[in-house]
Amino acid sequence: MLCEAHRGAIKCRSGLSIVFANDGYKGNDRSKLEVDLLRQRLEDSAVAELAFGFCPAGYTWVMLVDSGNTAQLDDGVWEATLIAFAVGGTVNSVQRG
Repeated sequence: MLCEAHRGAIKCRSGLSIVFANDGYKGNDRSKLEVDLLRQRLEDSAVAELAFGFCPAGYTWVMLVDSGNTAQLDDGVWEATLIAFAVGGTVNSVQRG
């Protein structure tokens, strides 16, 4: 896993950030919906997605974005998560830290 947090945003260098989640991306439709919702929010905010990938086990996903505003990105990934859970899952594994 990327870190202990389930999801969030980390500034990696000036103007770039990594958005991530540790939520079983590869085999989890809710997680994929979360990514789709986040992508829509990024597009609406004119923030470019530069790269996307997930770990070999498919559990952790990461997205490199052209923004240094980690507070906005963190809010975005959590908003996407809460919507995705409301659409198709439970909130048992939601942990904002």
